[in-house]
Amino acid sequence: MTLERVLVDKEFKPVIHLEGRDVRWFMTPEITGGNYSSVCTVEVEPGKKCLPAHAHPYGEETVYIVEGTGKVLIGDEVGEIGPGSIMLFPQGVPHMLFNTGTGVLKGICFYAPAPEAISYEYFTDIDFP
Repeated sequence: MTLERVLVDKEFKPVIHLEGRDVRWFMTPEITGGNYSSVCTVEVEPGKKCLPAHAHPYGEETVYIVEGTGKVLIGDEVGEIGPGSIMLFPQGVPHMLFNTGTGVLKGICFYAPAPEAISYEYFTDIDFP
């Protein structure tokens, strides 16, 4: 493993546009050569939801909110989130974010174990109550 593979700069990572959000992958086994974790950032524009609701059938996700406000849906529970909020999306539990604020909702997403945790199962019939 070389230092170039484990020190990653945001400016060199492409944006992946998904419904309701933009994602940048910083650390995956392919990028770093690591075995147990993956990290990305997520940015959700005001009024947007990360659709569809989804779960990770082979791992779990932890999200730390850096900026913005909104709601999180985990299973059938809804909570308010803002800077400093940290949440665990357990393996197999449907979840999604909803930006209810006026600025961009920004978070850092940690997945483990990698690469299985970054697999998705989608739930198009689930939405915020």
